[in-house]
Amino acid sequence: RVIDENVNFSSPLVQLHPYSFCGKKTMLPIQHFVTSTQTPVYFIHTPELPVLELRIIFDAGSARDGDHPGLAELTHHLIREGTATLSEEQVADQFDQVGAIFSTINDQDMSVVSLRTLTKKNFLDPALTTLTTLLHAPLFPTAGFLQQQKLQLTMLEHQAQSPSDIAENAFFD
Repeated sequence: RVIDENVNFSSPLVQLHPYSFCGKKTMLPIQHFVTSTQTPVYFIHTPELPVLELRIIFDAGSARDGDHPGLAELTHHLIREGTATLSEEQVADQFDQVGAIFSTINDQDMSVVSLRTLTKKNFLDPALTTLTTLLHAPLFPTAGFLQQQKLQLTMLEHQAQSPSDIAENAFFD
């Protein structure tokens, strides 16, 4: 797959970073480049491991909710609810059929969408297609929205009464 036709893959910036696994130390060659849309990409090629671990990190965590507390968390839960063409169950089935693992994380300073899949074409292509569809055309159905909204409001009420949550929120404000 071509990430960006304007990227020069023949001369990426390569940095070696120490890494330890099962007591064995090695240096990972992390390649870094910026696409024509100014998206930074970090890449480690490990041909002996036929797995793609993809993390898309958005500058969109809960610290950026502004006047809409809970917005990042709400989006985090609703992104997996499906698309205009795929239901929540169909999305899950499509990832399951190829053994892919899709997950999302919402944190104070970022939101992350992750995908882990095998790199063999018959596994990789359907997993990337499903992920791309989710990111380009998510559907936030009314029923799912109302359910998550109710959960978020309950969570916010609880946080307003929790000293540790009040202190944490004050720290990040």
